[in-house]
Amino acid sequence: MMNDKKSRFSVGGTPIYHFTGTSTFSQYTVVHDESVTKIDPKAHLEKVCLLGCGVPTAKDFGVTEFVNPKDHDKPTQQVLVDMTDGGVDYSFECIGNVSIMRAALELSSRTR
Repeated sequence: MMNDKKSRFSVGGTPIYHFTGTSTFSQYTVVHDESVTKIDPKAHLEKVCLLGCGVPTAKDFGVTEFVNPKDHDKPTQQVLVDMTDGGVDYSFECIGNVSIMRAALELSSRTR
């Protein structure tokens, strides 16, 4: 639901619910202004579409470590806090999953 507790989508009068307020897999959508980023009209759309998930997860762009949660017995955020001696300066959650959002916040050294 949007902030006003209403959906902006429906099929035959039945509401269709948004996923974390963005509904990015729909052809048209209504989002909160903080959920969008303006893209330079000269940018190549086939490349900027990678900004959501693809670029932050490529080592060529600054990612230094990858952690597979299946390799550990404790929560991923705790693994990362231990690896970094207290947490990271920046964490990015790119899929809209609430538990991952919480994990990203918990591993940030700024929240400790």
